[in-house]
Amino acid sequence: MRSKNKIVLFDLDKTLISCDSLKQLLLFLLRRDFYKFYFKIPFLIKISLLHFFSGCDHRTKTKSKFFSKILEGYSKEQINKFSKEFANLIFLNFKNRKIYKTLINSKKIGDKVYIVTASADFYCKFIAKLFKAKLISTKVNLNKKEFGNIIGKNCFGKEKKKRVLKEIKNFKKKYSILYTDSKTDIPLLKICKKGYII
Repeated sequence: MRSKNKIVLFDLDKTLISCDSLKQLLLFLLRRDFYKFYFKIPFLIKISLLHFFSGCDHRTKTKSKFFSKILEGYSKEQINKFSKEFANLIFLNFKNRKIYKTLINSKKIGDKVYIVTASADFYCKFIAKLFKAKLISTKVNLNKKEFGNIIGKNCFGKEKKKRVLKEIKNFKKKYSILYTDSKTDIPLLKICKKGYII
């Protein structure tokens, strides 16, 4: 029997799920609300290119513009509604069954399970609920002032490490495990006892 339960961290995109959730969200909204959403595509392509070539390590400004455009024209209630629909679609169709089994087994033995992702909280909170995991993610403002803008910084790269150390009380390296698909999570890997790149 282990002396202490672990903290097990899972990246979301292409780790716990087999897809990029943001790309899937765009396709979902394009199908769901075609006449409301299709005119946003040119701007989203432009800002995606700016985001990709951004020199900033956390890329918060470009991602804020991206989320603001995605959410433009939706009320907070409408965002919650489509986010729940989207979360169900992701959970049913895209979960990585092997990694999901690891998550389930971790919970059975009493480990604390977290999803740590750069994806947005307005839809990830519903995905995390379905996986019965706690969530650390990019926080997006849904209030009228600063609507769609990221609160703080994009939860990416070094910022992921900072958020984990801030939000998980009594985080101990020797009791922590990370599952991820990305080398951008190396800062987070360095503070965990074990790390698995999927």
